[in-house]
Amino acid sequence: MTIPFTLTNENNIRELAPSLTSFRTREPGVAHLYSVEAAKGTLLFLSFVEWESGNREVRVEEVEADVGALYRLTHGLRLSIERVLFEGRWFDCFALRSARLNSDDTWSNLYDVSPRAIDEAAGYPAMQALAELGVEHVVKGDKLVGKARHRHFALYPVRDQIVPMNAFMITRLLPLLYRIRHSEQMRLF
Repeated sequence: MTIPFTLTNENNIRELAPSLTSFRTREPGVAHLYSVEAAKGTLLFLSFVEWESGNREVRVEEVEADVGALYRLTHGLRLSIERVLFEGRWFDCFALRSARLNSDDTWSNLYDVSPRAIDEAAGYPAMQALAELGVEHVVKGDKLVGKARHRHFALYPVRDQIVPMNAFMITRLLPLLYRIRHSEQMRLF
């Protein structure tokens, strides 16, 4: 299977001063830098951030691209990672939410999507690729304590960085790069 981007661990770790997290808290953290090359001359610099509280997230630090919609990635659309207990075992997880352009093509937001919609927006069997990288379960929120019942969640081994970094590319970068609009999203719940 050919993945439409190249992810590189830059082996650069830096301390972050207290800043606003995707969990709406201000706290210090440690960022692991990655770079991504994708179609249309796109280059992203991302961080896998481990916050002092134990929460984690993937966020974009810098974008070099000819596709204007990709610059939205520096102002949100982070991938939040939490620890959950499922079938007697701890996993890290993220919600299956995907970036979609709004109808006027000027802004994008995250929307809840099904695994099938993830594949359609990515243009290849992305959920299979995530499974090969380590996703062990995709479950609805009603199977997890404190999660939105209608959302799907991907569960993978604790402390893995490769799964969420690839998930960010699949659910944030590719839909914006391919200009997937919210109006084109299929409701498959």
